[in-house]
Amino acid sequence: MILSSRIYFILTFLILIACNNFKSYSVEDLQKNSDNKLQLSVEKNFTAEKYTQLFENLKNLSKNELLQQLQSIQPELHQVSYSFYYLANSYAAEQQLDSAIICHEVAAYQYYNPQSYLKMAEWYFYREKQLELAYECLHKALELMVEITQNNPLHPLSKNCKNKLQFLLTALQKVANSSRFEEGKVRKKLKEILPKLLRQQKKMYQL
Repeated sequence: MILSSRIYFILTFLILIACNNFKSYSVEDLQKNSDNKLQLSVEKNFTAEKYTQLFENLKNLSKNELLQQLQSIQPELHQVSYSFYYLANSYAAEQQLDSAIICHEVAAYQYYNPQSYLKMAEWYFYREKQLELAYECLHKALELMVEITQNNPLHPLSKNCKNKLQFLLTALQKVANSSRFEEGKVRKKLKEILPKLLRQQKKMYQL
């Protein structure tokens, strides 16, 4: 009996230690997670099949369910990124556009999410008429997507982004040709900032 009690005590102690190593975070904390300062776990070799499964798991969740998902114990980096992306879409469906764009900004700026960068490019082009920002976000979306998909047209990110990217790129090229914004100026800026962006993405997701 004494031995059994000791074993029980040791197991309980080890479980408590293990539980203390698992954390949950507030949505506010996750919104400010630049360069993954929260040290969220990241699953290496996140394959196309894993992206497909992640999207299937998140796309039909309600706004409240997505908020709960973000605050789950020990969230993983890809999961957080796309929870913010789908949360933004939920807000947009309810016409809460300010909240939607905030969530897309978090997913893009904090988690290097190419789909949210594409949404922001559309926002700046169609809603805000800020063509240079639209062009910048579009090319960030493209470069981040290519880094993930390695130009695999069957990757779910490629399928989700390809047509919208191409359509918006053509539209922006058209207005650039009519001198409505300085394409050369933005391309010069992108040449300077894109290498750093991709280095940060690779480091954060261990690509």
